[in-house]
Amino acid sequence: TTVPLVGISPYDRSTWIFVGTGLYLSVKDAVNAQVQSWYGIKDNTKKGKQRGDLLQRKIFKDVALSGTDTIKVARVIEGGTRADLADKEGWYLDFYSMLGDKPVATGERMITPNRFQGGALTGTTRNPNANDPCAIDGAGMTMALDPFSGTPLPSNYFDVNEDGEITDTGEEDMVTIGGKKYIVSGVGFDTGFSDTTVLGNRIYAQTDSGELLDVVFKSYTSGLSRSSWRELINREN
Repeated sequence: TTVPLVGISPYDRSTWIFVGTGLYLSVKDAVNAQVQSWYGIKDNTKKGKQRGDLLQRKIFKDVALSGTDTIKVARVIEGGTRADLADKEGWYLDFYSMLGDKPVATGERMITPNRFQGGALTGTTRNPNANDPCAIDGAGMTMALDPFSGTPLPSNYFDVNEDGEITDTGEEDMVTIGGKKYIVSGVGFDTGFSDTTVLGNRIYAQTDSGELLDVVFKSYTSGLSRSSWRELINREN
């Protein structure tokens, strides 16, 4: 139900389409736990692309947080590189809960368009409360990935510990899994919301209960810039 986002890769000038799947239009949608997905697909001359033509990226772990006011869950995505997609037509990421040891389908879905924030691809997901399909309730998450690989950003993006500060590799905004520090690719909340608005270095969202979510982030750039230039001189003057 979302409008796809189109972007041009700064690495090879290829065109990509980004979109998430899922419905949230009727009562039956609220109780549907079907697995939905996030896609980054190369737009080229190849016809009839299937999921088998794409590389699967996976949620490595969802970590429940304590001591934070707004952010309740930190999501870690498995690592990888753009080179992994050399013979693939793009990537996809299935939405599961990974709070436990095994993936659990919870009906998490993406019902609003993706956006670019600097060099990051961002998207929000909604997980309706299936216990009461007549009430607008549930949970939500906002995520940020490298668009052209579907992998975690190489530096911290979210202010996970909510201290108002973010450093590129500061461990304060990472999570520890098995004794190792990981960059967070998504932050989750115990309330649902539809879309986000970015002002400066803050992400805002109005929740289903009418409250305002406020998350600090640090814009990411790929580091690519103009590689050459030439000077044009008007000889007529």
